[in-house]
Amino acid sequence: MGWGTGRDPGACVAYQGGVAGGKGPSLPLPSHPLLRLSGNLYGAGGHRTSLEECFFASATPGAGAQVLLGWNWTRGYTTTACASATPAQGVCKAPPCFADFTYMSLSYGVSPFGGKRPGGSVMPVDSRALRSFVVTHNITWAWVDTGPGLQPPATGASDVRRVRFVYDFFLTAERPSSNGTSVARSITDEVTIDLAANPFFPGSQPPGCLDPDSRFNTTHGPVLRNAVFDGFHRQ
Repeated sequence: MGWGTGRDPGACVAYQGGVAGGKGPSLPLPSHPLLRLSGNLYGAGGHRTSLEECFFASATPGAGAQVLLGWNWTRGYTTTACASATPAQGVCKAPPCFADFTYMSLSYGVSPFGGKRPGGSVMPVDSRALRSFVVTHNITWAWVDTGPGLQPPATGASDVRRVRFVYDFFLTAERPSSNGTSVARSITDEVTIDLAANPFFPGSQPPGCLDPDSRFNTTHGPVLRNAVFDGFHRQ
């Protein structure tokens, strides 16, 4: 998500050599109460780091107002070795090669991992009752790597950071509840739909890095291109 000048800070998390937790910042969107901007330090959690991650949100004025969302990740350094084995500090949940990995999310519906969410959304939904599920969006996505090729880890003299823009959702064997109860134990599948990615991020997991303990996928792919019917462009 791209930003110019004049942005106002929204929500940040920063470490100066400390051990990162598993959760990133979270920012509610008052103009869109069913949505929440948040992050996850899945790869960096439990590692000693100097990263800073911030989210921003604002709306353009006028009748055709747009919501502008921004994400800034100042990577600094993150040790590949796990520095923590205590839940309070965030047990490392991923292989060492994921230490350079984090993401932002715009979430909708009820998470299977718990945490209260506003009511009124159409998700979760019983997939057995579905014949189709239509998602519409009008999104402009842009990003800038202001320090390409910097270590650690080495990405190449002219390389840029690996980035992708996805829809991600979970299938569960029981209905998630908005009261905050986690049903993570009943997750059966995670579905990721790649809408955009740079050439350095092919496959379903980061290049050169596999999570052999993943419940969902232990390979780099394959990526099934055109696997989702795009009704908007075929009308």
